[in-house]
Amino acid sequence: MSAIFGFVSFSNAMLPRASFDAAFATLDSWGKDGRGVLQMKNAMLGHQKLALREVHSDLTSENKPDDVQPYAKGELCIVADALIDNREDLCRRLDISNTEGSRVSDSQLILAAFLWWGEECPGYLLGDFAFAIWNSRDGTLFAARDVAGARPFFYAEHNTHILFSTTVEAIVTTPGIDFDVDEFRVAFFLAQPLRANENPFIKGVKFLPPGHWLSASRNGTKVNRYWFPEAIEQAAPASLEEYAERLRELLEQAVADRLSLNHPVGSHISGGLDSTGITVLAHRALRQHGGKLDRAYTWAPPINDEFPLHPQGFDERTEIDALAKREGFDVTFGSATAINYLQFFKRNLALENSADLFEELPLMQEAMSRGTRVMLSGWGADECVTFGLRSYPSWLLSHRRFKDLFNMARAMGGGLRHPFGVAKFLFQDAMLPFLPECVNSTFSPYLNMEKLQCMGHPDFMKQHPDARIDISLTSRNAKDPRSMQCALLNNGHIAARMSLWSTWAGPLGIQYRYPFMDKRLLEFSLSLPPDMLWQKRRGRIVYRTAMADVLPKRVSKYDVANETKCKKIRFDCWNMLKDHHDEYVGIDCPWLDMKALSRKIRDAPSSLEDFDLLSFIPLHSSMRVLELWHRSFHGKIIRS
Repeated sequence: MSAIFGFVSFSNAMLPRASFDAAFATLDSWGKDGRGVLQMKNAMLGHQKLALREVHSDLTSENKPDDVQPYAKGELCIVADALIDNREDLCRRLDISNTEGSRVSDSQLILAAFLWWGEECPGYLLGDFAFAIWNSRDGTLFAARDVAGARPFFYAEHNTHILFSTTVEAIVTTPGIDFDVDEFRVAFFLAQPLRANENPFIKGVKFLPPGHWLSASRNGTKVNRYWFPEAIEQAAPASLEEYAERLRELLEQAVADRLSLNHPVGSHISGGLDSTGITVLAHRALRQHGGKLDRAYTWAPPINDEFPLHPQGFDERTEIDALAKREGFDVTFGSATAINYLQFFKRNLALENSADLFEELPLMQEAMSRGTRVMLSGWGADECVTFGLRSYPSWLLSHRRFKDLFNMARAMGGGLRHPFGVAKFLFQDAMLPFLPECVNSTFSPYLNMEKLQCMGHPDFMKQHPDARIDISLTSRNAKDPRSMQCALLNNGHIAARMSLWSTWAGPLGIQYRYPFMDKRLLEFSLSLPPDMLWQKRRGRIVYRTAMADVLPKRVSKYDVANETKCKKIRFDCWNMLKDHHDEYVGIDCPWLDMKALSRKIRDAPSSLEDFDLLSFIPLHSSMRVLELWHRSFHGKIIRS
């Protein structure tokens, strides 16, 4: 995987080479294995290379071709941040022989696909990718991004030019082009701090959505969607065991396609279903090639006096430890502290997005010190492959399957001895999506943003009234599970995390990969009949059956120790801010109600028992916005 950067002019005015080089230099830390720049008519393209030797079914690590970029063929030139998984299938479709195919790099294969299928080519690609192709003959730029958004792609149009890059930083640091802070984005973050998305905090910088392509010329820019999960046909009828067998095949392939034989591989792990399964499959696959998983990483704290074993019930740390001993891999427990959180507040929000994931930063540093090149994550599984029961009760209701619905409500609501629980389940999980919006919004079990204090300055927030409008696709249940899954996939929060981790990990030489976001897995899971969501009085049954020999007997995300650690980190962070309260008095940030922020800092809870997460969240967003304001001058981006 790599980082890409490009400048294209649709007139004769070119960016000075020195300006291009200055912006491209911000990506130098990504180029562990080389860099390349190519200037063509009206375009300059750059590529910073991070080589990964992944396990392909058709190529071994020894004969995989070297991907030298930018790559030009005739009047076309491509830069790609890509790992293509269906190379053999593409070569067959493109009439490329096996011998020739073994010498074709991923970027060359993408270019061949573009020459064959044109704008439809992204739909034929499997893998993680973001690429751009410049056609100097007709003066058009074509770019595309994979269906999950595993690789980021940002761009900005300026007069008759267009800039694109893997990072926002490369675009906004281009000399001679000024960028302003997007104050609406600031207001939106203050009003809805939990609505993570990829929208940059820089006016004029956009992101190419997952599953979309872009075409730009002197006639303008158009962005089109090429992947439609809503249109996937339902799978042919089969038994639970047959569906599970096919899912297992796809899971093993998705994991294998994302491994490296030549560099240490790490993986996230927890006490839950998703990362546990990925970690074990990865370790077993690597052992088949004479290696092993270098390390599994969890955010949960080690067992110690501060975070002892839970006196009663489930503790994910004992399950993680037992699984690691069973399979033979090592585990690193979470080390994040309040100091890491304070350091996170000082990061430049203009160059990142609003996802709150600071616990991953010390984990990345540990992985970098071990030479890790690939980090596997179970992120995105809950939204599709291991999707739960959300909207399935409504589907049962709409299909008049009242007996099945009642039996499910009885199981999920606590039984007939708990009639209130059964009634609540029927109302919230089955009936609510069919009721008027005023009722739906009042009784929705999902967080209402109005419950959170907005720390934006009243005058500033009045300038952006639309910032309070809830645009989330997932704050309401859908009427059927397929619609709910598609809403979750299109909501933007999945790609936001992947984009942010790419920005953080790329300079460290680490590539995050997400097996559950494999296109084949997504489409298979979306094709399953709704009744496969609930079998034998259990949810996620297809996945559980598929991974029966992988998962431990007890899996759960009831992680009391990790929740306590997260709570304590935020409590300590809040009180550290209180110790420096005087530093925030007298600051006149027009975006924030500084008096309210000062009171918030001063009123830090005195004990962990008094800590309230809903009170802390506005403090988090305000501190990040305050740092953004410090780094800007009257809304202008200051280049460091």
